[in-house]
Amino acid sequence: NLFLKREYIRNAAGAGARALQERGIDEIFVDHMLDGEAAAEGATLGVWLEQQFKNYEDQLTESKVFLYEKGDEGKHKEMWEIGFEKAKAQNLSRYLTALPANIMTPTIFGHHCAEELCPCGVTVEVHDHNWIKSKGMEAFLTVAQGSCEPPVLVELKYTGGGSDDPVVMVGKGCTFDTGGICLSPCKTMMYQHADMAGAAVIAGVFKALCKLKTRINVTALLPMYENMPSENAMKTGSVLKALNERTIRILHPAHDGRVVLSDVLSYAACLKPGQVISVATLSKSMMTSMGTGASGTFSTNKKLYKLLHKSGEETGDRVWPFPFYDDIVLSNAKAADFGNFNTVKSGCTLFGASFLKEFVPPAPIDFTHIDIYGTTISNPLFPSLYLRNGLATGRPVRALVEYFKKLSSKEDQD
Repeated sequence: NLFLKREYIRNAAGAGARALQERGIDEIFVDHMLDGEAAAEGATLGVWLEQQFKNYEDQLTESKVFLYEKGDEGKHKEMWEIGFEKAKAQNLSRYLTALPANIMTPTIFGHHCAEELCPCGVTVEVHDHNWIKSKGMEAFLTVAQGSCEPPVLVELKYTGGGSDDPVVMVGKGCTFDTGGICLSPCKTMMYQHADMAGAAVIAGVFKALCKLKTRINVTALLPMYENMPSENAMKTGSVLKALNERTIRILHPAHDGRVVLSDVLSYAACLKPGQVISVATLSKSMMTSMGTGASGTFSTNKKLYKLLHKSGEETGDRVWPFPFYDDIVLSNAKAADFGNFNTVKSGCTLFGASFLKEFVPPAPIDFTHIDIYGTTISNPLFPSLYLRNGLATGRPVRALVEYFKKLSSKEDQD
């Protein structure tokens, strides 16, 4: 299996680079191993660390990786550069996800996007509370109003495909999710700074698209906010009106992401997209379903899903199909068009994705939702030698970058 062999190369490069890093080597030269792209990915991802808040004496060496040139590189040198850029983009996503909530606020996320992406050629606009209100995003603002940190909507635009209709990406950006007035346990709340991983993944994807000059148009809408308890927090039982005029009853304030995304997905219609892709840590039950083995993926277009699945196999960043079920959303509607929570406590993964689908611009626009709840943090049950255990993964940045490359090249679509 060619794809499995590529994963072996990533693991070998990652394990070797990590071993040298732990011995204090600051420059590491890696053989192309007959697949320069995979070798660069494994080594670059392998040496990435979360240690910026440690004492200098306790930090490991910040190693840099290079291709070991011995005269037979040929195409492998070019492929190394591609793999290196993909891995750096994934590491950007990991960095943004890993920052604690007292440092990574909604506004600061917008600043990071501008700092990282504007020099590459991405247009970055950070829309404030007044702009969001002017667009009628009541659901988004109601979730965010419990926090003293103002929400923002970060809009990214990459134009590499001429006059083609853009792909619109929507990423959940909750920089700290306490559960609102239904507080989460402290043990799980510890990791809720990573509830903005969907937005961080999309920022990483844009970095790679620019660096690799991918021939496609992509626009992203990233709602950044906190879900906090206060006298202004969203109340259980409230009925909100989303941008598309559908009403939502709040049955559980901790299920905030789908409420926020309902407004943003509805707003995506204004951008006249060719397709819409959402990325979010949406459903905790996805961890039970898939662990860290693959990101659960829902799609209204089988051909596009197959292309994404193939991209995941090639990059070692797998996705796996789940179905949309419209009736599961309608079945709990009482006193409003929809409830934001599946009260029977089963099928929660399917419910969350099917809920989002109700707010996507209507057909013929295709919709794909990627639930990354299980793949955001690495887990020893699914060990990887190039993604350190317990750290942010940045998945599925490389799968999406590969998907856009294939989407822009008709010969790759079979």
